[in-house]
Amino acid sequence: MINKAIVWFRNDLRVHDNEALSEALRMADEVIPVFVFDERVFGPKTPFGFDKTGVKRTQFIIECVTDLRKSIENLGSDLIVRTGITEDIIFDISTQLKASWVFCNRERTSEEVAVQDALEQKLWTQGMEMRYSRGKMLYYTSDLPFPITHTPDTFTSFRKEVEKYVPVRVPLPSPISLATIDKSIETGDIPSLLDFGFEEITATPRFRGGESAALAQLEYYLWKSDNVARYKKTRNKMLGWDYSSKLSPYLAQGCISPKTIYDEIKKTIENESFDKAALTFSSSNTSNSGGNLGWIQEETLNENLKNILSKMSENEITSPIVVPGGFIILKINQIKKEKKNQNIEQEVLKIMNIKKNNQLNQFSKIYFNKVKKNLLINEF
Repeated sequence: MINKAIVWFRNDLRVHDNEALSEALRMADEVIPVFVFDERVFGPKTPFGFDKTGVKRTQFIIECVTDLRKSIENLGSDLIVRTGITEDIIFDISTQLKASWVFCNRERTSEEVAVQDALEQKLWTQGMEMRYSRGKMLYYTSDLPFPITHTPDTFTSFRKEVEKYVPVRVPLPSPISLATIDKSIETGDIPSLLDFGFEEITATPRFRGGESAALAQLEYYLWKSDNVARYKKTRNKMLGWDYSSKLSPYLAQGCISPKTIYDEIKKTIENESFDKAALTFSSSNTSNSGGNLGWIQEETLNENLKNILSKMSENEITSPIVVPGGFIILKINQIKKEKKNQNIEQEVLKIMNIKKNNQLNQFSKIYFNKVKKNLLINEF
């Protein structure tokens, strides 16, 4: 018997670092990718008379789904696209194809939760299971050093707790191939703006939706333009394409994962140079000199740093070390050991003098206390 799984794409419109897709491929013989344009999200108005999903966002998501379909086709399969009530459509496809599971990214906002709960109840009636992933986060909830109910109230407290103990996981690779989906089911057409009551956009948008565009923008921002090196100076500006990463809409629709962005920044340190990474990302005063602190005497380091650096060799780089106000990353360029010519007799004499002075101070205090008991002394 062939085990089949539905992968319900939601706000994770990518094939790279997609946990739901990876888990489905691990557990099932055949994976059927599905995306639904929910008619309750696309088309209707809010109680205040606004479009539930505006024309530009609708166009962006259409482009995201179009790009996702191309990626899946390149892997040998296809994306089933439908418009309607999501929980009804996913249930009907699952029943028709006799799938064992539906894999999806878990959402936490009320409308999305209502949809996934309704679908899960329908699947239970037929003995099918929902399998959830949390692929939108930089950190996995199971990796956190505290229960979810004990999550710190402020981001700074959260960051300090997490950075100490939790490494960011490596992004999952894109699948090499996907099995051809069942020919008995139609893949469906991707709707246009006209299908949702909008006129077609004639101007060329600056934001082009999709995983391909997201990865291209990341490459542009980090590598081609080197704009990330000017981030500290431009981050508060409001106009211009190059003042920020422009990755927010791609993160919102899951065209790129936070782990992928983090991994690319790490590559800047590993593949380019520590000096360039310091110039690009550091907020320290030493960033302009490539983070160079010069020679540091071991005696001036606190015990934590001393323990960490004592285990390292030249050209090694530390993991992030939490310090007040943030964290630091250190690289040892060179280790120099100096021999000190010490006169043993002089050092012994110094120690004896220190001990002698300590004893004299102690005797003086004792004598003073005795006198103080017998006499009234005015202290100024």
